[in-house]
Formats: sequence, structure tokens, C-alpha cells
Amino acid sequence: MRLRLLADAVRLVSVAARIAIPPRARSRERIRVTVLSEPVEVLRDRWGVPHVYARNRADLFAAQGFLHARDRLWQMELQRRLGRGELAELVGPDALDGDRFARTLGLRRTAEAEVSLLDSATRAAVEAYVRGVNACLGTRRGLPPEFRLLGHRPRPWTAVDVLVWGKALGLSMSGNWASEVLRARIVDALGPDAAARHDLGYLPGQCSTVPAAESPELPADPLLGSSHVAQGSNAWAVSGKLSKHGKPLLACDPHLNISFPAIWYQNHLHAPDFHVTGAGLPGAPGVVTGHNDRIAWGFSNARADVQDLFEERVEDGRYLHGDRWLPLTVTRETISVRRGGDEVVEVRATGHGPLVTEVLGGSRELAFCWTGNIPGGLLPSLLALNAAEDWAAFDRALDGWAEPALNFVYADVDGHIGYRLAGAVPVRADGDGSVPAPGWTGTHEWTGLVAADELPRALDPATNLLVTANNRIEEAERIPGEWIPDYRARRIADLLGAGEHEVGTFTRIQNDVLSLPGLELAGLANRLPAVNPLERAARDALVRWDGELTADSGAGAIYWSLRTALLKHAYADLAGPLGLKAGLGMFTWQPGLEFLEYVATPNTLKRLTAREDDWLPPGRDWQSVFTGAWREALAELTGQLGPDVGDWRYGRLHQLTLCHPFGGLPLLDRLVNRGPFPTGGDLDTVCAGQLGQSADGSPAYSGGAYRQVCDLADWDRSVSVLATGQSGRPGDRHYADLAELWLRAEYHPMLWTRSLVEQETEQRIALEP
Repeated sequence: MRLRLLADAVRLVSVAARIAIPPRARSRERIRVTVLSEPVEVLRDRWGVPHVYARNRADLFAAQGFLHARDRLWQMELQRRLGRGELAELVGPDALDGDRFARTLGLRRTAEAEVSLLDSATRAAVEAYVRGVNACLGTRRGLPPEFRLLGHRPRPWTAVDVLVWGKALGLSMSGNWASEVLRARIVDALGPDAAARHDLGYLPGQCSTVPAAESPELPADPLLGSSHVAQGSNAWAVSGKLSKHGKPLLACDPHLNISFPAIWYQNHLHAPDFHVTGAGLPGAPGVVTGHNDRIAWGFSNARADVQDLFEERVEDGRYLHGDRWLPLTVTRETISVRRGGDEVVEVRATGHGPLVTEVLGGSRELAFCWTGNIPGGLLPSLLALNAAEDWAAFDRALDGWAEPALNFVYADVDGHIGYRLAGAVPVRADGDGSVPAPGWTGTHEWTGLVAADELPRALDPATNLLVTANNRIEEAERIPGEWIPDYRARRIADLLGAGEHEVGTFTRIQNDVLSLPGLELAGLANRLPAVNPLERAARDALVRWDGELTADSGAGAIYWSLRTALLKHAYADLAGPLGLKAGLGMFTWQPGLEFLEYVATPNTLKRLTAREDDWLPPGRDWQSVFTGAWREALAELTGQLGPDVGDWRYGRLHQLTLCHPFGGLPLLDRLVNRGPFPTGGDLDTVCAGQLGQSADGSPAYSGGAYRQVCDLADWDRSVSVLATGQSGRPGDRHYADLAELWLRAEYHPMLWTRSLVEQETEQRIALEP
């Protein structure tokens, strides 16, 4: 034991030294990559973005795989192990819970099935990409420091590794199953009648992504953490009628956890028959959001309900379905544990999906039904999207998109803009999937998927703009979901309506921090008591507030604390159910937090404004709730920020720390983490900055991890920025260099033409066969 601890300490000191004194990057490199058929040229610009010039697609994707592994190999290793349920083999027992969950849901098994279904073109792209990754593993360049710290050497990459991360990411963006558990807990705690008053769905009257008039008539662990917070996004476009240069503009900023390394990686890929730039996912070929020669696209999480829980009746290895007892399907999964023994997980499944009873706890036998467990065509769809040249090809490419369900926004050089929902959405025989359904009756079965040509879409709307910000997809009830209030969508639409837009106005919109619910709550501040100097000063600050939730706003700090306390007081009778944690390890959801932010907030403001006292439990009224929340908020602010209201600042409460998975280890924390940085915005502002909480109680931050604005009149005017940097290697000059730009709401150009790329090139890499 002592020798092992000594070896660990030596490795830790060695890794810290290597990070503190990294090798100097060379301006020119020549690397032998035997899997290539012809030479590939890579020009890395001063923001760390590689511009890859190949003579054929196979070499292009091989080079992309090589570069992904060169810059993000540790991230790729974590991702594939997360999806496969193999993290415990790498980091030990602390990751075992997450592995159990991934094995139970069968993410790897579904990815294996999808590999067998790949068409020849997609298979060729994946195989080329995998060859590139493995070629990088065989080079002399040392492994990233994280591997040295663990004494681990990664095994070769496979096609399953490419697909399994998409499964894990799709799962993280589809948390309806946890909301079903929450609703069931609320009903159990309060009874059906009392639970009904809590309006567990979307507030009627809020705006939709595609208004009916535009929609066509259609038949934790301290090392790893469990930092799931709500996943959102903004995406919008305007036609040339609302732009300064007469061509469309398109913006996109996906909201995901912001940490090291960045989830996104920017690439510019060029071959004779394939030319695209934008942000992709390390571990997979192509780009997910960006533009090619003809079209640009972005997306937001559709938050469609693509998961259901079925309560099953199980006896003696069988389950009841209708009037028949059928045998459970049983699969045994062996999990290897670093410095521990193997663990065998027995996965039992019904026709609805795997039983998650063991991983969720409790006595109910619940089967997990999810479209992500249906082998689909995500990667073929993505690569077809990269190559699409017009609306018809774009629309056709998305027909095969499986999960996660996304709202895509489109623009092309011919002046068209469009919207398309893409994803596998179930058709239910009965019910809306909002609560667990009885699995034994056969009355709530999925009868199929919504046909691709029946999914909502819009082309060239009369408004000349399209906005999607995780709000309701459409007014019809065909596609249920767990939508986010329309605050961001309304604010974006208001700002776009002014017209005469250019890249600069779009970047300002992306960084807008006006809080619409903040203005609503500030408008009620005169109803708050002010019986002492502190209360008077705080109330006056809130009354005068302009709603700008900037980091240096004192009133913003008051609003944020008051809102939190108000929701707590208004929903005090749900304190037990709202504390629910669903899932295991890194696959842990906290649906109660989402309920308070997304469902309870607009309902609370509406009822507080109208003084709907009859909604509250007997003996309570809204004024007493408001007053109690006010005094609790002021007590907390005084304790955190001091007794002088003039010293209060939102940024002292709302901060972003860019954390590395090993950032909690001594010696490494200051080398691999950055921050904390005071930030503005929250989950309801266009510039989203949701400071949430991991299942282990540590902070988690979700926001625009990648921002992009595409100018269809001149691709070279397009801009983008990551929240961290291109490199995943601590100590590299591009590890965190973009964070300063991102924090200042600045961008760098998305270089497109070769001449401009040459002007900004800082490193040339020749990849030779």
C-alpha cells in the first residue's frame, strides 16, 4: 500500500511539473501518418482552430480523427468510457454507479447495433476517422498528462466508440423520465387533487417555436462529478429583409456544461467534394453546427418527450403484458473496477425496455423506454447535413436524425431561412407520457414514431425571422415536451424585430442579459415591507432596477436571491418530492430544480401578481409568502455579501469556475482550473448562465459553451468562440486562451477563404502518408 501511494505521489508531482513547464509548440511540423493515401495540410490559426486541406474525403476524416486525438484524447477516453459504462476501470469505485446506469440502459449495445446498420458512405467516413485516431495513438508524441497520472494507456479506437458518445449525450439532453418520477412522487405525497393545482406542465399562452400560422397543415464524485444541469440552447435566423447586407444571418449558442475540456471542437474541413466549418464533437467526424459553401445551420434542444417509464408487474422472471406472462430478457454485464474486483450487473428487460428498479431504488418495477435505444441513423444524417446544398437536401438529411430531438434553424446563400424539428418522437396509444404508465395493460404502448414528413417545419415565414430557445415547439398537442419558459425566445424576437441586422447586432443579442422575469418581480417590489434602513435600501434598488442582470448589478443580486426564496416559500409543501435525485453517478438528474425554474417560476409570478390566494394551502396568502421570502433573501445576502446594500454585486454570487476533472487534486487545481469569474445572466436571459448544483452539492454551470454567428452575405464575416480553448492539454497555449474573449463577449473570425487562413496561420502541420 505504501509503495502504491508513493508511486501515485511521484506521478502527481511529475504531471504537475509537465503542465507547469509545457513543451514549446513548433511553427512547422511534419508527421508521418501511414493511414493516409495522400498528403494532408493543416494550418492552425492563432485561435487554435485547425484548417484541414485534403485531396479526398477519406484522408480528410482520417486527418480530423488524428487532430481530435492529438488535442482531446483524454476527453475522448472519458466520453467513450462514460457511454460504455467503463469509467470505473479507469478511475476506480467512485465511477461504479454511473457505469451501472450506462450498462443497464444499454448504450453500448445500441451503438453496436447501429454500427451494423451504417450505409457504405458513412461506414467509410467512420472507418477513416477511426484510422486517424489510432494513427495518433501510435505516434511518438507523449500521451496527455491525465493518462500518465493514472498510469493508463488507451486501447485502439473503434466505430462503436464513435457512436456511443452520441448515445450518452442524447441521454443527457433528454431527461423527461426523471420528471415522470418527480410527478409520481408529488402525486404520492399530496394526492391527485392537491397535486393537480401545481400545474406540472407548460404555462398556457407562452409563445411557440413554430406558430400555428407558420406550421404547415400535417396529417458524483469529487473527481468526476455528476454535473447534470438543464441543457438548453438558442438558435435564430433572419432573412435578408431584416439584415443590413440583404442576405440571411444565423446564430446559434448551445447551452451545455462549461468546463475543461470544452465539449465542442472547432474544425474547418476542406476536400474537393466536402467543405464545411463549425463546431463538432471530439470523437466523431464532421461538424454539428456551422456552415458549408451554400447553407448554415444551428440548433436548440427541442426537449421533446422521447422517454417513458412503464410500471411492470414482475413475478418469477416473467412480466405481465395483457393476459400473457412473458419471460424477462436477462443480460449480464461485467464491470472491471480499478484496484478492485469485477462487478456483475444483471440487466433485466421487458418489451418496453430495461428495468431500472435496481439503479433507481424503491419497490416499483419500472421499465425505461427511450427512442435512443432504437438503433437509428444519427451519424449518416449528420454527414448528409454537412454536405447539403439547399433546403430540400437539408430537410432530407434530417429525416434520419434520431436523438437527441433538436430544433434546427437553416439559412442559405439564396436568401431562404427555415426551421425543422428533427428526431425520433414516439406516437403513444394513450396518455402524454408525463407520468409512469401501467405496462401490463397494453393501453399506453408506443405504436410507432411520428413520420419525418409530419414533424413541424417552416420555410421563409412571413415574419422574416425564426427563433427557437427551448420553448414550446407548437401549439398542437401532438408532440409533448418538457419545455423551458419563453423568456429568452420573446426577448430574442423583440430584438430581431428592429431589423437592419449584421454580425455585430447578433453578437450583442447573444450576450444580452435583460431578465424578463426579473422585471416582473421588480415591478412588484413596492409590495415588499421596508421597516428598517437595509430593507428600504434593498427595496429601492429593486424598484429602480432596469432588469439588466450584469455581474456588477446590486439589484440583480437582490432579484436572484428573492426569486430563489420565493419559489422555496411558494412550494414549501413540495419540499420532500422536489429534493429527488434520479439516476446514478454522472447520470444523475435533479428534476425538482428544473421544476422550480421552468414550471414554477412563471406560475408563481402570475399568481403573485394576481394575488391568487386560493391557490395556496389553507391559512397562507401571497403577501405573507412574499414577505417571508423577502426577509429570508435579505438575511442570506447580508450573510454572504455584508450589511451594506451598496456593496452587493450579482457577480459575487454568480460565478463560473472552469474545472478540469482532476481539478480537485492537490498541486493540480491551480494548473488545470481557471476562475472563478464573475458572470452575468441566468437561465432566463439570452446570454444564459445557469449556476446550478451537482448531485454531490458542488457548483455546476451551464451556458453558451460555443457561440456562432454566420453571415450568408460573406462567410468571412462569420464569427465564433468557445468558452475555454481548442486544446484539452493543460499547459497548452490554446487550453484556455479563448475564455478571455468569451467572458468579454468577444469573438474570433470563422476563417473561410484560404488567403485569410494563411494570414492568420501560426502553425503548419504536414501529414504525410
